[in-house]
Amino acid sequence: MEIICSPVFSESDLQTLYQSLYEQKRFKIAELATSVDWNKKRIRHHALAWAIYHNRLAIRIAVFDDDRIGSVYHEKIGLLDLRDGRSIGMEGSANESANAYKYNFERILVHEGHPGSPHRWVDAIREDFERLWNNRTPGIKIISLHKAFVDGLLQTRSNDDARFASAIQSEQRRTMTAPVEILKRPPRLQLRDYQQRAMDAWFAAGGRGIYSMATGSGKTITALATLESLYRRVGPPLVIIIVAPYLNLVDQWIEEAHQFGLSPINCSGSSSDWTSLVESAIYLNQTKQRPILSVVTTNTTFSLEPFQRILSRLKVRTVLIGDEVHNLGARHLSRKLPEKVSLRLGLSATPQRWMDEEGTQAVQEYFGETVIDFGLKEALTGPNAALCPYTYHPILVSLDDCETEEYMAITKQLARCMISPNSENLSDLTLALLLKRSRVVASAKGKLAALARVFEPYRDTRYNLIYCGDGRVEIDAASPGISRGVPETKIMRQVDAVTRLLGHDFQMNVAKYTAETDQEQRRVILNDFERGDKQALVAIRCLDEGIDIPKVRRAFILASSTNPRQFIQRRGRVLRRAEGKEKAEIYDFVVVPPLDQVIPGTPEFKTLRNLVDREMQRVVEFAKLAINGPQAIGELRPLLEKLRLLHLL
Repeated sequence: MEIICSPVFSESDLQTLYQSLYEQKRFKIAELATSVDWNKKRIRHHALAWAIYHNRLAIRIAVFDDDRIGSVYHEKIGLLDLRDGRSIGMEGSANESANAYKYNFERILVHEGHPGSPHRWVDAIREDFERLWNNRTPGIKIISLHKAFVDGLLQTRSNDDARFASAIQSEQRRTMTAPVEILKRPPRLQLRDYQQRAMDAWFAAGGRGIYSMATGSGKTITALATLESLYRRVGPPLVIIIVAPYLNLVDQWIEEAHQFGLSPINCSGSSSDWTSLVESAIYLNQTKQRPILSVVTTNTTFSLEPFQRILSRLKVRTVLIGDEVHNLGARHLSRKLPEKVSLRLGLSATPQRWMDEEGTQAVQEYFGETVIDFGLKEALTGPNAALCPYTYHPILVSLDDCETEEYMAITKQLARCMISPNSENLSDLTLALLLKRSRVVASAKGKLAALARVFEPYRDTRYNLIYCGDGRVEIDAASPGISRGVPETKIMRQVDAVTRLLGHDFQMNVAKYTAETDQEQRRVILNDFERGDKQALVAIRCLDEGIDIPKVRRAFILASSTNPRQFIQRRGRVLRRAEGKEKAEIYDFVVVPPLDQVIPGTPEFKTLRNLVDREMQRVVEFAKLAINGPQAIGELRPLLEKLRLLHLL
């Protein structure tokens, strides 16, 4: 049951609500029949508290989003979904009170909807309630019961006149002080089978392990549900440390944690902004005045002395969560992981570090083994499908003669510098040459013309994401459909060229999202994109890990590294479910050599063949789980046959 009501309660009801959230021990018995003394006068209060504790009842509070005084949320609507599929909608003037039922002149309307035969008034009431519940009704702010206690917004009804309410008296307020943080599972949260299996496996492993779960399958929610289950088992005091690689992920964690009643301290940026706040919270936690303390920080801040000093002060049960945990395998970070913290949980779609066995081992030694491996195939199919299906369209882009010549020259230089490009110990010169060669592929001139052709049908759409390389491209004003208004050939960054193509030539509302975009701008851009005000985001690498933008309908990948983690993360970014999103589309711009130069037996053949081989590793991975996978691969068969690469299929 879900209730939205005003912040005005009787004193006894208010006391019961407080107990249901903060004095929970008496309500832990699973069955109401065995936990209630049915002869006691306060049975209704006990039953109310029991229902809230066990998530059978959820209450949210409606307050006005301005400072008006003496007004309350007074709407009366109701919705019942019955087991036989019928829905009953109610609306009217009556309060649920003795006066309303026995003495007043009231009116109430009841509407009935049947399966397969929707009722417009029932549907309207449902839509109204959903808007309210999700805090989308203008003029009204909907908050959790816990936040209402914390913010001191709840009021007691006067016994003398029910029309007036008074703030909680100071003496009562002292006895009803709400803790800053609680851990309570959101009422509508239904864990999927694999999420519950992950939690069970983590507890079975003694509170250590890694959740290897496909991007978009709910790692964050699973981790927070694990914390809630842990707190139910062990109780206070508890300290929660969450480490994420980027600032926008810190913000995302804080937002998600609020759903569970947590209010994490943001320990990113200058230590002067948070050190004293955390130190005070630690004192309260260790003296049992604050049951839960949670903080979120970035990898960088985590590794620095001020935060390490905070870690050294912890003396109570602590759990550490490493988001995108593969990053913590870097030598400068793995050395900072606190051994005194015994409860450890790592999260990643790709926990193996690419070309770094030592770092991978460091992650496993600290966080433990992978306790669940829930891959993309499982996330796309079957009863646990958490992601939406997708179509995959490889777009072949040929290097021009100059690019082919440059690629061949760099490859010859590399051949003199190294034994294997997969070696973990490469010289600075070798790394520079590998980067230079990858930019030739990532910034191939033909990609912009191909994007203009492929994107043309989508110029009036929203929720588009374009991944660019960090190199520069040559823009030719004579090329049809590209950069009208550019007076002559010029060189510009690929991300700027794409932004110009979409914004200037296609007249779309687009935004760049790069390392140069500051944190506040990123928030604004992502909010505009979610609302549909921005039709497209043009990014380089900043959206590769963790950022939640489920409304993305289609992705255009102009550049991709050979690191499997990158294209796995990017694909998952597009496949998150959203309302009205039936499938996603991925357009992958695949670089190939000029076919007239692919001649078996020539000195260039092996080099050009290896170029396609590297590109095809990504293509095959994308295609094998796509709705149109066989057709996508079929289009590439002639090329692969000519290059003798059919074994990749």
